[in-house]
Order: sequence, then structure tokens, then C-alpha cells
Amino acid sequence: MLSSREERRDADSRSSWREPRNEDAASPLGLQGVAVSDGETFETPVGEALRLASHLVWTFANVGDRAASGPACALRASRHAQAGKARRYRDASFRGMYNAWEMPSRHADWFKQAKRDHQHARHALEDQDYEWACFASHQAAEKAVKALYQRLGAEARGHSVHAFLEQLPAAHRPGEELSEAAKELDKHYIPSRYPNSYSEGAPFEYYTQREAERAIDNAGQIVRFCEDHLA
Repeated sequence: MLSSREERRDADSRSSWREPRNEDAASPLGLQGVAVSDGETFETPVGEALRLASHLVWTFANVGDRAASGPACALRASRHAQAGKARRYRDASFRGMYNAWEMPSRHADWFKQAKRDHQHARHALEDQDYEWACFASHQAAEKAVKALYQRLGAEARGHSVHAFLEQLPAAHRPGEELSEAAKELDKHYIPSRYPNSYSEGAPFEYYTQREAERAIDNAGQIVRFCEDHLA
């Protein structure tokens, strides 16, 4: 059995809508479904749903710009895009979208870490940690290229060194030899760390001194290439 109050609320839910009140102005939709009976105001189920939807609309309106470019883009606008301080454009010589923004470039920080990673790769080689020498070599190349992107007013997202090099403007794009070196380094990004890259055994059991030396050499070529273009 429903109580008298519940019966009254059920009946009131079928009553007419009221006009939005002044306090509804804070809600983006300005809607709140209510029923009035005997001087008391009750929010109807539909009104509650509208209130929640209104709150969601307000939330997404305020934070939606942060994900405007989408995760599929390798190159995204910086957070300054939220304030309208970034301009997005497409260059015929740059296969991909990139952005220039009014903020200091951190290309020097990226390049310093690239050189540090390359040094770590050499130390790993000395310690016979060949898989880590290969992974650190990939990281050195990746960060060096990302430093170049920053210098050009872009931000590269992802981990494929080869793809980054291929998408550079024509004036900064390397030749085939460096592109091949990048392809070799990209192969070390996952298999050097995860056992499920192989049918059995741990990654370190598959890596050799010769592979580590070649990875370090490939990374060195890419780091030097980027350093020349950063000058």
C-alpha cells in the first residue's frame, strides 16, 4: 500500500510543468520538472533526469575542449588550444596535422633526455643488458625526433620513430638510410620488454651484443641528425 504522501506524489507527477525559476539560471538548460500540490513542490522523475542531463551538459561544455583533437591524432594541439591561443593548420609538406602555439618550446629538454638515454644504452651494452641497450636506443631516437618537432612548433604523440621522420616537413625529412635505421629501432619498442612477444622465454634471452651495438649506432645517427636541424 502506498502512503498518502506517496499517492499524492504519484498523482502530482502527472501535473503540468512550471516555468523555470530564477534559480534555474545556473543550469545550462534552465529546465527542472516539478509538480505542485497543496503548496508543496515535488521534483518529478522526468525532472530529475533533466536536472542530471543539464549537469552533464555543463560539465562537458567546460572540459570537452581538452580532448578536442582526439586520441587518434599523432600530433595534437597543446593545452593552450583551450584558451584559443593555438592555431591549427595543415602544411602540404607535412603529412599530418600540427599546431603552433604561443608558449616557450621545450625542445632543449627533450633533446637533453635523448642524449641521456643514448648514454644509458651504451652503459647497458657494457653491462651486457642487451635488451635494455636496444630499448634505450629507441627511446633516445624517439625523444630526439620529438625535440625536433617541438622546435618546429609541433607536438608529436606516439612512439614510431619512422612515422615521425616520414611526417616531417620536406626540408627536414631525412634520407632512406636514416628511415631504415628508424624502422629497425621501432622493432625494439615492445619485444625488448615483454615476454609475450615470444612463444617462450624472456626478452633478454633473445637479444645479442651485435643487435645492441647496431641499435646504439642507429640511434646515434638519428640523434645527430636532429641535433643538426635543431641548430
